[in-house]
Amino acid sequence: MTTFIKGKAPYLRRKDSVNRMMVDVLIALAPVTIFAFVMAGLDALKVIGLSMITMLVAEVIYVWIRYTPYRDIKYKHDKNIHDTIKKRFLFHCSNFKEKTKIAFSNFRLHNIFSPLVSALIFALCMPHNAPWWSVIISALFGIVIAKLLFGGLGQNIFNPAATARVFWGLCFGTLVTDYSNNFIDVVSGGTPLGQLVGSPLNYLNYSLLDLFTGMVPGALGEVSALLILVGAIYLFARRAADIRSSLSMIITFYILMIFAGLALGANNVFHYATYHLLSGGLLFGAIFMVTDPVTTPATKVGRIMYGMLVAISTSLIRLYGAYPEGVAFSIIICNVFVSALDSIKIFASNKYYWYHPLIFAGLIGIFIGVEFLAL
Repeated sequence: MTTFIKGKAPYLRRKDSVNRMMVDVLIALAPVTIFAFVMAGLDALKVIGLSMITMLVAEVIYVWIRYTPYRDIKYKHDKNIHDTIKKRFLFHCSNFKEKTKIAFSNFRLHNIFSPLVSALIFALCMPHNAPWWSVIISALFGIVIAKLLFGGLGQNIFNPAATARVFWGLCFGTLVTDYSNNFIDVVSGGTPLGQLVGSPLNYLNYSLLDLFTGMVPGALGEVSALLILVGAIYLFARRAADIRSSLSMIITFYILMIFAGLALGANNVFHYATYHLLSGGLLFGAIFMVTDPVTTPATKVGRIMYGMLVAISTSLIRLYGAYPEGVAFSIIICNVFVSALDSIKIFASNKYYWYHPLIFAGLIGIFIGVEFLAL
């Protein structure tokens, strides 16, 4: 007889705990984090430290508010006993300690690891010279609006790190125009993706080797494809993330960019597509953000479709949008469709049927046609 267990995300089909999964993500992020410190020094420490402190403090305050007893029944009935200011003060201090003890009896390890993971991912999507106050405001917005107001871990529908990064880009993005670091100067005043704004075929200022190794200007943790892939190997080997959504996003994006190169008349369409793949936050988002178990579909087929939707949205933003980068925006947009992918019968399945490849191929074909008509 099948036993159904009702619970909230993330849904793990293995014996490891949620805490173990989050520790694995932190370990997988270690290579790019160390690289960020090497390339940006104390600036990287500033951004990462402020992001972590802000999100962790917000989580602690949330736990205290949520689980603190609301009314003081004892004081209401015995207020005549506390007839002096001193007695009332001492009573409230004692009462505060008791309430805090009750509240934090519900504090768990995931209340530490979860905000740290979100904070680190958000910080690694940021430029090293972002103003300190903008980091605090954006991190606070990301965790409060995208997570805590929904009820905390497992209840949120939007990725907190992506939400924080989108908020920063919309509100404070113009404050940073120089993405150079201690070792790399900006070529002609732009990042690899920045070179393509207004000139979609201007992709020869940086070599593919530089993009792969991270010898280019950009966000703290997004520039080195090599180290991102090192983290990915650990993450997927530990089964701390589902590779389906990552692979579907990367493959779909690469196919769309090959045909975009054809439509634009690029001399080497594979070079053009690879340039886009290794630039910006595409790989970082595909490995560490699209795989978030809370804000992605619960089924295998749903995760493949989700990765495809993120890839399609990212390609559209990069080719037609006002921003050179589109990964964080795409993740937020596609988070809205997760509940639908978990509900629609043809996607809410862990089994593959003959019509699934036709649906996937048809979806890609539609947007290939859009590219040729619009470019």
